[in-house]
Amino acid sequence: MQALLLLVVSLELVAVAVALSIDPFVVRERQHREQGFDLPYHQRYVKSERASSEVKLTLVIAVTQLNVDLMEKLLLNKSTVGHASYALPHLNAEDVRGLVTNLDGVRAVRKYIEKHDGTIVLQSLNEEYLSVSMAVRSVERAFNTIVWNFRLVDGLSTSILRAEQYSLPLSLEAHVAAVFDLVHLPSSNSNVLKVSPATAPPSFASADQHSDRNFGASCPVIFPESLRRIYGLDVSTASPLASQCVLGSMKEMFDPQDLAQFQREFHQADTPIATIYHQSSGRTDGHAYCSTNPNDCQEASLDVQMMTSMGSAAKSYFYYEKDGLSIDANNVESDSSFVWFLSNLTAMADPPMVVSISYGGPEGDIHPVILRLFEIESIKLLLRGTTVVASSGDSGANYSPDLSFCGYYPQFPSSSRFVLSVGATIGGTEDSLIPTNEVGCSVELGSVITSGGGFSGISQGMPFQRGPVDYY
Repeated sequence: MQALLLLVVSLELVAVAVALSIDPFVVRERQHREQGFDLPYHQRYVKSERASSEVKLTLVIAVTQLNVDLMEKLLLNKSTVGHASYALPHLNAEDVRGLVTNLDGVRAVRKYIEKHDGTIVLQSLNEEYLSVSMAVRSVERAFNTIVWNFRLVDGLSTSILRAEQYSLPLSLEAHVAAVFDLVHLPSSNSNVLKVSPATAPPSFASADQHSDRNFGASCPVIFPESLRRIYGLDVSTASPLASQCVLGSMKEMFDPQDLAQFQREFHQADTPIATIYHQSSGRTDGHAYCSTNPNDCQEASLDVQMMTSMGSAAKSYFYYEKDGLSIDANNVESDSSFVWFLSNLTAMADPPMVVSISYGGPEGDIHPVILRLFEIESIKLLLRGTTVVASSGDSGANYSPDLSFCGYYPQFPSSSRFVLSVGATIGGTEDSLIPTNEVGCSVELGSVITSGGGFSGISQGMPFQRGPVDYY
C-alpha cells in the first residue's frame, strides 16, 4: 500500500510539472545498479569529497539511433546463405546514415547542452556521439546530480570524478541512449599494462641470424615467413582491393621508422600505412611520439608489423583516438572508445574490409548499456561489409572480475556475437619448442599466456551458435 501511495504521488508531481510547463527529470542511470545489474569492481572504490564546481568534465552523449531492430534483421538476413538478401550489395555510408540518424535528437541534445553552458568539442561523423566539455556546476544542473571524487580502495593517488546517478528531463529522455563517463566508474583493469623499459623485450634480430626457436632460451619467436608457411599464405596473390585497419587504443601509436626497419629485416615488401585516421593533431608524428613514449608504442607497433607482413598487398590503415576522448585527466580510457571508433569507420566512403582490435577487458567489468551500443555500431559496420576481429585475451577462460566466483568469463569486445574472436596458438612448426600440432596457447604448455575464451553472460550469440553452446 505504501509503495502504491508513493507511485501515485510521483505521478501527480509529474502531472503538476507538465501542467506548469516545467520539464520533470526522470532518473536514468544509477552508478551501482541498473535493471538488477551489479558491477563487482565498483566495490573497489570509495567516495570522498564533492568535486570542485569549476573543474571541467568531458562527457560523451550517445544520441538514440533509429531503426536499430530493422538493421539487425537486415544483417541476419544478409548473413544467411540462401536468403534473398545474401547476394545483395552491402549498404553504403548514406544508406546507413539515412537509417539511423536521429536529427531531432541531435538538435535537442545540442540545444540542451548550449542551454547549460556546455561546449561540444567533438562529434562522430554521423553525429551519434557528441563529446561535451562542461564545468561540474553545469553538469550537476543539467543532469540533476552531484559529482564526487572517487578513489580506489587500494590507494589510487588521483581521483576519478563521477556521479552516483543522473537524471534526464522528460523531453530529452527519448533522444539520449547514454551519457558516458558520468556514472560508470572505470575498471581498475581499464588501462593496458605497459612493459617497463627495464623489462621490455629485446629488439628483434635479423631473420638471417635466427631461426624461429633460437631467439632466446625461454622466448621462442615465430617470424613472418614461418606464419606464411604454416598457413599457406602467398602474399603475392593477394587482391590489391583488400584493405585492413588496426585500432590503436589507450594512447597507443606506432613508429613508421620501426615498421620500415621490420620490413627490411624480414625481406618484406615496403608496405607503409596508407592513411592514419585520427581525432587529434597531437600524435601525427609517430616516430617523434614513440621516441619519447616508447611504452605507448609496443602493442600498436606489433599489430601493424604483423598485419602488413601477412597482408602486404592490402591497403593498410591505422586509427588512433583523440586524447581528450579516449583518455580523461586521470589517464583512464573513456567508456565510449570502441563505439566511437566503429561509428567513424561506418561513416567512411570506403571502410576497411577487416578491422583488428587487440584491446579489451573482462566482460563483467562492462556496463550493459556500453555493450549494447557496441553491438549497434558493429551491426552498422558489418552492413557496410567490414569484418571486426578482436583478441580473445591472454588470461584464460575464467578471468573473472569477482575473484570469488569461478566460471567461464570471456573478454569484451571479443565476446560480442558480431565480432570474430581470435585467440593465440602455439606449436605447429617443425622447429617449435612445442612438438605438437597447433593448439591454443596455455601456460601449462610453456606459453607465456593462456589464450582467452568463455561464454558471454550478455550477448545471446548467433542462431547457429546456440545449439553447441546449450549442449556444452
